[in-house]
This record gives sequence, C-alpha cells and structure tokens, in this order.
Amino acid sequence: MNQQVVTFFLIIFVMCTIAMGVADEFIKNEITPYGIVSFEFIFSLSSVNRVMQIWGENGRAAVGFSLGIDYLFILAYSVLTIFFLRNTSSKVSVFSPTLHKLFSVLIYVFPVAALCDAIENFGLLKLLFGSQHEVWVLVAYYCAVVKFSIVAISGISLLYGQSYAFIKR
Repeated sequence: MNQQVVTFFLIIFVMCTIAMGVADEFIKNEITPYGIVSFEFIFSLSSVNRVMQIWGENGRAAVGFSLGIDYLFILAYSVLTIFFLRNTSSKVSVFSPTLHKLFSVLIYVFPVAALCDAIENFGLLKLLFGSQHEVWVLVAYYCAVVKFSIVAISGISLLYGQSYAFIKR
C-alpha cells in the first residue's frame, strides 16, 4: 500500500478520534462513564431511554455527531489495521508459517469488525431517532461485542507479531 494512502488514512483516523473524543465529553455520566462505548454496551431499552433523557438535546446531538463521524472512522481504522496486519504478516512469514497464516486469516476477518461497527451504528441511530424496538439495543450490543473482540484479537496479534519479528531479526 502506498505511503501517501496510509498517511491520508492516519490523518483521517486522528481527526476522527479527536472529534469523537470532544463529542464524548457531552455524553459521559453515571450510566455512560465511557461515553459512546458505554452506549454501545447498554443492554435494555429502558436504560437507553433513561440515558437519552439524561443527555438532553445537547447530548443526543453529540451522539448523532459521533455516530456520523464514526462511519468515516470505521473506514480509516479498517484500512490502517489491514495495512498493519499485512505488513506484520510479511515480516513474520520468514520466521513462522503459523503466524503468517494467523495474520492472513485476520486480514480477511477484520472487515467483519468494520461491518459490525457500521451495523451497530445504524442500530444506535435508530434508537437515537426514537425507535422503541428492543431489537436495535440487542443489535448494537452484539455487534459491539463481535467488533471489539476482533479488534482486540487483531491488536494483541499485531503487538505479538511485531515483537516476534523484531526479536527474530
């Protein structure tokens, strides 16, 4: 992948991270202490309704802004993660065919995390715009679980793979 493309997506990633971090400050409270991440893991419609009432108009606007920006963030973090997975895969392939296979699998699995993130956002937007269907709470919750699991496995694998390649060099 071209260095300019990576740099472009890195800039988008940083800008989105900052924008969502600012928005998060408007929605942190006792029910959502981790901002939008807490909202993703709410498991009941009554809790969603309670937190949206606490947020008020400004908080709901901040959530809408954050979820909108998150679609661009999904693209940026996915491109960057897949780039780093490919880079790490080629570094470890010389030393460990097994690790190379792991990274090859993660390269194809990671888009599932991005898809889950996009579906999760859609469910949260439905709730934000007033849907009272419990299914959107469950969609958001389970998509968040899958997304964060894949992201965590990929992140840990990247750290291990880069360390392994460094030590073996």
